[in-house]
Amino acid sequence: MQIEEIIKLTCALHSVVAGFPRNEPLAKATKKKSLNVLAGYCLLKSEIDLTFEQKERAEQKILENIIVLENYFKLAEAMEWVRAENFWVLGRHYNEIKEEVVSSRTNKGNIGKAPVLRVKKENLVALQKPIKEKKEILFSGLKKARHKRIVQEIEKRGEMQVKDLEQVLPNITKRTIRRDMGYLMDLGLIERNGDKSATSYKMKM
Repeated sequence: MQIEEIIKLTCALHSVVAGFPRNEPLAKATKKKSLNVLAGYCLLKSEIDLTFEQKERAEQKILENIIVLENYFKLAEAMEWVRAENFWVLGRHYNEIKEEVVSSRTNKGNIGKAPVLRVKKENLVALQKPIKEKKEILFSGLKKARHKRIVQEIEKRGEMQVKDLEQVLPNITKRTIRRDMGYLMDLGLIERNGDKSATSYKMKM
């Protein structure tokens, strides 16, 4: 990929992020990671005489930032702030960059060996952060207090059945609770185990 293309890609990402809610923290974080990828790519393509170790570190940073970006795309797509197609297109192009970097690392005397993505402890936290953010943002976005109560109870108990939730929400019908559970599963907050009378629900993340 040419530098001009990744600049256009970065601008396109920033245009998509402009559709996020005002003051949304994920918008700032997404733009920052995209700029990190751009800076790293420009460094690799520049005429600066980098050592092998410097090139390897730059490639590592690009891969780590793209992995985080991919997680951010999934989170933003789940929130439905903008059309999902935007993230599919962006994801495809960033994957091209990732494949190019991986291919470059493989060809540096390591042909036939799968490149290893070494992640530092502090960067591992950054990679896991989107999952935590997704849970917090989805929870805060729940409009009905009943939905928040269900999530809180499942999180506290670890696993619950509809009959358990009927006791927690005595004024809500079983049919409504089942519908609520379907809604929370669609959001990706909870998951279902078992079937029929043995069906139970637990947190997905």
